[in-house]
Amino acid sequence: MKLIKTINTNNEIIQFYNNQLDGGSKVTMNGKTYWIIRINKNFINSTIKRRKEVNGVYKTPTYKCCRNCNQTKLSEYNFYTSTHNKDGLQNVCKQCVKQKAKQYREELKSVA
Repeated sequence: MKLIKTINTNNEIIQFYNNQLDGGSKVTMNGKTYWIIRINKNFINSTIKRRKEVNGVYKTPTYKCCRNCNQTKLSEYNFYTSTHNKDGLQNVCKQCVKQKAKQYREELKSVA
């Protein structure tokens, strides 16, 4: 596979190759066959965010109620952080998360 020509336009980059490409389009020009790939320039400069980041300054509440055990606990030390909640903390306390993880590991051992 050899790159024959690259054309830059305002919105995209078009690359011509002499061999067949996966995802390329077949084009015949002047009796010769080329495979072209179109790349959107906006896609090149974009970044893929796999996880949301908590932006801004959030005032974390001093106490929070665990959704699993229904106990009100000090939020600073008893809850893991989360980017999906507005307050930046998970809804389940650390002790309940650890307890569920331990039960899950024990279930896996009993199955195997």
